[in-house]
Amino acid sequence: MPRWASSRSRVWLAALRYPSSQRCYSTIQKINVTCASSGSISVHLHNVDQHDASHPLMIWIPPFPQEPGSSHNEPASLLPSWLRPFPTAVINYRWAGLNHHHHLPNQNESSSDSPSPSPSPLHWPTPLHDVLFGYTWIQKNLAPPYPTHRDIYIVSSYLGASLAAGLALTESHSSSKTAVRGLINFNGIYNWTTFLPDHPIHKPAKTKKGGGGSTLLSQPFTSTEPDQESSLFSLLRQQTPALFNSPEHLFDPFASACLFFHSADLFVPADFHTPRVKSDMSRAIDALANSSLSTPTRKMEGDYPPVPPIIEKPPRKGYLTFPPRNSSLVLPSTLLLHETTPPKPVPNGVKGKAKGKAKGRAKASVRFGGKYTGENNFQTQANELAALMRRSINMFELKQRIKWDGAGDELDEEDGGAALAESVAESDEAAERVQVGDVGLLSSEGLDAAFGPCREDGKDIGLEDGGDFGLTRKGQDILEEWLADRM
Repeated sequence: MPRWASSRSRVWLAALRYPSSQRCYSTIQKINVTCASSGSISVHLHNVDQHDASHPLMIWIPPFPQEPGSSHNEPASLLPSWLRPFPTAVINYRWAGLNHHHHLPNQNESSSDSPSPSPSPLHWPTPLHDVLFGYTWIQKNLAPPYPTHRDIYIVSSYLGASLAAGLALTESHSSSKTAVRGLINFNGIYNWTTFLPDHPIHKPAKTKKGGGGSTLLSQPFTSTEPDQESSLFSLLRQQTPALFNSPEHLFDPFASACLFFHSADLFVPADFHTPRVKSDMSRAIDALANSSLSTPTRKMEGDYPPVPPIIEKPPRKGYLTFPPRNSSLVLPSTLLLHETTPPKPVPNGVKGKAKGKAKGRAKASVRFGGKYTGENNFQTQANELAALMRRSINMFELKQRIKWDGAGDELDEEDGGAALAESVAESDEAAERVQVGDVGLLSSEGLDAAFGPCREDGKDIGLEDGGDFGLTRKGQDILEEWLADRM
C-alpha cells in the first residue's frame, strides 16, 4: 500500500474549529464487502489515500441504517464534519425494523455497485455480522506493513453506538499492531434489557420508611414519555421489538455492552411486553382468589391443604471478569457523550420548599451509584457502562499490573491485600481512560437532532458547527480536548 506524506494531528484537531466550507472535500472510495451467504455491504473510505498508513484511522458506524428502497445521499454530507479531515472508514450496516416515518436520515449514497439484497431477515444479529465483516476487511486491507502499528478509533451515535461499543470492547487486542484503541459514542444504548418489563429498573424504589417509589418507563413500547415525546430515546425504546425480533437478542453482549461485565438480573421473557415474573400485587390478588375458591364448605376426611404456588424469583446479578484473564484484550480509551436529560415538570400545586425538594430529588435520581435509580435515558446508560468499565480496570487490570510490577512483593502477607486495594483505589487511570461527557440540553425540534441542524441557545447549529453529530458547542469542546490528549 502506498505511503504518503503525513500531516500533523494538531492540524486535524484545528479543523474542528473551522467551517467545512474552508476545507477541501474528502476523497471517497467505495468498496463492496461480501458477507458470506447473506449478501454484501458497502464500506466507504474517506481520505484514506491522503494520509500515511500509520496514522490513526477512524471507523464511523452510522447512527441509523439506510431506509430500504430509498434514494441514497451524497456521503460527504453524511459524514460528521469534524471527521472529514481524518482518514475514515464508514461501515454501512443493514438493520431492518426501524420505522422511517420519523424523518430519520438516510445513511448510504447512490452507487452503481450498491449492496446486493440479502435472502435472510435483516434484524439482529445481521447488523452485528455486517459490522464484523466490514471491520475484518478494514483490518486486513488498511493495516500498515510490519512492524508499524496503527490505532483505530470507533465513532458512532444512537442505534450505531450499540454496535460500536460491542466492536470496540472485543477488538482492542494489545498484542495486535492494528487494533481498536479508542471509542467515541454519543447518546448510545448499552443495556437494551432495561426496556423489558421485568427489569429491576421498573420496580418501585424502597424508601427508608419502607414505602414504594414511582415506576418509570412502565408503559408499553407503543407509547411515548409525556415529557419527551420527540426524543430518539423514546423512538428506539418503542421500536425495540421490530429491531431485535426476539427478546433473547437483547441479552447479547454485542447489543447490550453492559452484559460483558455482569449477568442479566432477569429471565428471558416470552415476548417484549408480558412480564414473566408477576408483581407483588398480582401475586397477592391471585393468592386471594385461589384461597377463596379453594375454601371448602365442609372439611372431608382425607382432604389436604392446597399446595402453595411456587414463586419464581428472578436471577441475581453477578459480576463477570471482562476482559478475560487469559485474553490480550485491554479496555480502550472511551468517551461516552450524552445529552442532558430534560427536567421533569413539577406537579401543579407544589410550591416553595416542596418544589425545591422535588427538583432536587429529580436531579439526584439521575446519578449512578451502583444501584438502579429508576431513571432510564441516554445519561444513565452512559454512566452505567462507564462505571462497569472503570470497575474492571480497577479490580482486574491495575491489580494485575501491580502484581507483575513487583509491588506486591514488598507487601507482607497480613496487610498486603488492604494495601494493594488502597493503591488501586487511589489510581485515577480508570477515570482517565473511561470518560463521560454531558454536552448540554438539546432543544432541537423533532427527531432530526441525530444529524442536525440542532439548536443551542436559540440559534441554529449548521453542519459546519457540528450539528451533524448532534453535538452542541460544549460537546465539541469536550471531544476536541479528548482527541488532543490521545493523538
